[in-house]
Amino acid sequence: RSEGGHLLDVTGGVSGGGPPKLSVDSDLLETQMNKLREMEAELDHEVRSLQSRLSDSAKRSIVSSFGEGAVQVDLDISLGDTNKDNALVSNTISIRLWQDTPHAAWTFLQQVQNGGWNGAQFGMYHGRALLVQATTPAGEVLEPQVDFLERSQRGHDKYTVDLTDSGIILNIQDNRDYFKKEASVGVITAGFDTLREIV
Repeated sequence: RSEGGHLLDVTGGVSGGGPPKLSVDSDLLETQMNKLREMEAELDHEVRSLQSRLSDSAKRSIVSSFGEGAVQVDLDISLGDTNKDNALVSNTISIRLWQDTPHAAWTFLQQVQNGGWNGAQFGMYHGRALLVQATTPAGEVLEPQVDFLERSQRGHDKYTVDLTDSGIILNIQDNRDYFKKEASVGVITAGFDTLREIV
């Protein structure tokens, strides 16, 4: 026993040989572990505070750009159909954005405004949803770049819209039990016939 702590001596082998002696001061270890836990809690608090500030800034940006109330995004979809003048027929899918995920919504709005999703292609996502992927002029897949995951109380239900690191997800069935790392941004409010035709 040492002053202020406990020593645990572990020896092995026969006398005169074997591995070196190992001493552990359990009080010192406990003190260091407590300090690490305090640092982790402090960092976690700072991260949550930063995320809250980013969400508040996104809310202000949305209100400043689009006014109070719900924001709707209309995606014009071309399915290759033409009218009598041989012009492509445009179909629309309307998405009402959630107000409880402003950072993800603002990221999505900025990319739509910048034309980032123009010419995007549809594909399946894990067999449970449609994935919309766009490529940059350099041929790279456009990523929504959501910095953190905001939790929506309505996320991943049928006809909701999510952002993932590889594109936009249109949930064609209830995916609450399957999708955990996607940021929910809104819900489809119109264009269900177009959605069914894509599927």
